Amino acid sequence: WGEKRAYPAKSIAGNLDWVNVMCYDYHGSWDISATGAHAALYDPSSNISTSFGIGSWLHSGVPPNKVA
Repeated sequence: WGEKRAYPAKSIAGNLDWVNVMCYDYHGSWDISATGAHAALYDPSSNISTSFGIGSWLHSGVPPNKVA
């Protein structure tokens, strides 16, 4: 879980019509830490949130009109 992973965002942006962002199931029964929101919009103490995920796609070069 701790290793960095990256999608080929520039290739995705050039070859796909849109990217469907999964914005749920961030926490569940597999998570042994404190209870968290299943669909956190924003979490200032973590990168596990909808705002961070969508921001990552945009920051990596996917145009906003292709992020759904």
